[in-house]
Amino acid sequence: MLEAIDEVEHEILWEMNRGSTNVWHENWTGIGALYRVVSLPPPPPPEFNINEELQDVVDLRTENGWDDQLLDQTFPEDILEHISKEVYFDHSDEYWDTPKWMPTTSGKFTVGSAWQILRHRDPTNPEYKLLWTKGLPLKISFFIWKLWRGKVPTDDLWRRNGHLTVSKFWCCLPPQEETLQHIFLASPTASRVWKVFLQAAGVMVNLVQIHQVIRAWWSANCCAKLRPLFQVAPTFNFWELWKKRNTMKDGVGVVSFNRLVHKLNKTLYYLARVRYPWLPNIPLIWPDMVRYFEGYKPYVITKGVTWQLPYKRWFKCNTDGASRGNPGPGSYDFCVRDNAGDVVFVRAEEIGLSTNIVAEAKAIVEGLSYYIQMQLHPLIIETDSLVLKKFIEGEWEVPWSIEK
Repeated sequence: MLEAIDEVEHEILWEMNRGSTNVWHENWTGIGALYRVVSLPPPPPPEFNINEELQDVVDLRTENGWDDQLLDQTFPEDILEHISKEVYFDHSDEYWDTPKWMPTTSGKFTVGSAWQILRHRDPTNPEYKLLWTKGLPLKISFFIWKLWRGKVPTDDLWRRNGHLTVSKFWCCLPPQEETLQHIFLASPTASRVWKVFLQAAGVMVNLVQIHQVIRAWWSANCCAKLRPLFQVAPTFNFWELWKKRNTMKDGVGVVSFNRLVHKLNKTLYYLARVRYPWLPNIPLIWPDMVRYFEGYKPYVITKGVTWQLPYKRWFKCNTDGASRGNPGPGSYDFCVRDNAGDVVFVRAEEIGLSTNIVAEAKAIVEGLSYYIQMQLHPLIIETDSLVLKKFIEGEWEVPWSIEK
């Protein structure tokens, strides 16, 4: 617990009500505990000293808002500007200051979000990411992951680990030594199965190494609709070949070549139906399925959208905001027009590190502030953000980052 404190305590943001939160040791500004912020490089000016007598945030306020003189005496210029512009504090003695867990949009603590902070995750392996396909049963995903790493329990693996085994691959007549390459690539059944599916897909690869075959499917030139099917086609082939091997080795029965191809066709067909439920008459046979998706042309429907003038004697404010990277450098803008469509006022401003939602909300707030300041009423606010519209209308819960 003590080791985790240093990493997670700055993720707790205190929302001001009474203002009893400690000025220096709690994160109430959104940039971390101030005793840490002011000690990080670059160092504060030489004349800057931490005022240890200042304890509660409420001491930084007057009846009309922030005490600008005290802020100027207490903090460096960049922190002073951040507090004045970004920290909302509507003093209220009715409620205690409220902690918000910043990694979640709801502001509520979750074990999963804390784990993501503490785990120090390594960069994602792009090939592992392609192996784990969303929607596949976990047993198939685990199997292909083990096969990729050469950990499937075949006779050659037991022998490499020092176990004496009498190896015999039961799917061949006469039986041959059981190896990964023989089960999944070189056996007569495996070769015929790969030939059927590789030729239909137009994938050219020598059946020598498992990694080589999988990568050939991933890098094959195909249309966008076929890409998810090409990603999992080798996984399904390996899985059915492995099931065939186990069935014959356990003496349960015999799986014919035609039966194996039928299972693969059906599995790929079901996946296509799940991925594209709106497409009619998807073929069941793999070669026909490839031709179907290659010849598919979507219906394009266009809809004209025009800006409407506000009512007579009304004003309309159009807002927009975005961040590059989400989070990343953000900016917002808004434009106010009268009922003739003439521009009354325009503002655009950068807001530093932000998210798309915060930037969109900032645009609306600044537009409304200008409207109140200039008494431009009645007013219509238009935003291109459906998310903000749902927040304003009360249909969705407002995240802590824009709640106030």
